[in-house]
Parts: sequence; C-alpha cells; structure tokens
Amino acid sequence: GQASVTPDTCTELTLMPQDYLLKTNGVVGSLLRVPATGEVDACTEGEPISAPMQMYRYLPRLYYIRSWAVTAGDGIPTLCRKTLRRGAPPGWEDECIAEGVEDLQIVWGIDDDGDFLNTPNRYTSQPSDADLLRAVTAQVSLRVRASTPDRSYSDTKTYTYPGREGDRAWTPRQADDEANGVPPRQYYRKRFATTVQLKNPLP
Repeated sequence: GQASVTPDTCTELTLMPQDYLLKTNGVVGSLLRVPATGEVDACTEGEPISAPMQMYRYLPRLYYIRSWAVTAGDGIPTLCRKTLRRGAPPGWEDECIAEGVEDLQIVWGIDDDGDFLNTPNRYTSQPSDADLLRAVTAQVSLRVRASTPDRSYSDTKTYTYPGREGDRAWTPRQADDEANGVPPRQYYRKRFATTVQLKNPLP
C-alpha cells in the first residue's frame, strides 16, 4: 500500500514503502527512508531542521551512454539511467531511454560573482564540489544519430557544442570499426539542447 508522512503538522506526502524522503529548509537537509511498515514521522526523524521546511520524494538518477542497446556488441549507442531501487537490499536498476544517443554533455552555469542575482557568470563541464553549490543552470546537449545508415551519405561535419569545444569537438570516424561494420559517417545526426534552471539557494 501507500504511506503518508505524519504527523499532521508536517506537509502530507503520498509515498510508497521503501521510498526515500528529503526534508530541507533550503540550507540543510535530512534524508530518510520510509520503512516497510509504511509510515515515517518526518517532523522528528533525522536531523533537526528549522522551519520553514519542505519535503520531497528523493529520486536520484544517474544518466550515461552505453555502446549497445539490446545485446552487448550490437553497436547501437543508447542513453540509459540508473535509478535507486525500492526494497531490500537497496541498489540500482538500469533503465534505457533512447537508442541512437551518441553523446550527453552537461555544462553547469555557476553564479559566484557575489551579485545574488542567481544568473551564471561562468560555465564549466567539470564542476568542483564548490561549483555545484553555486550552480544555477544546467545546459544539456544530446547528439543523436539515425537508427539506420544511408550508404550514399557521408557525415563530414565537426560537431561543436557546450562541452565539446576546442580539442573536444567531435568528428565521425572513417574506419569501419563499429560492431555492425557500418562506417560512422553514414549516419545522419542532430543535436538537441536545452537549459534547465536549478533550484539551488546560493550560500
């Protein structure tokens, strides 16, 4: 069945047993796990947190690109993610989202100039722990190829986008070194990008 956060003095959330719960006032937080019995006193469990506080279901996900889709060695790049599993023992489950995704880049917008405007003044694809505390945007770029090759086509473009600038820019290889023997240049490609605003109170 489902579980509710108790008591009534806390905001009510509908959760499942074994869910993870984050309570935070935007500065500090505490991570709880709903027991199998189905109830958790989120007001008193975990570290004391001064009001006002909010509670969220905690859903960590790790996104990655792997070199195969269904069978190892099939040569189809695929966007996948790991999701925290319910139940005991806790662990990670793999879920693949989209075939044909060759590259995922995330560039973080950092606001560290002290103007308190929550607008980035610099960008980095390799943030430090301190950078992540001051990240206010995330630029997400995907490079996606067609599911089938076109043997009359040759992709000679150089792909440059956030996270792939300079010596990290990407050009399709000419060698027939993919598992299915199709030259990488014979696929049409497109880049998709979006910028996400982060709810990240600056210290």
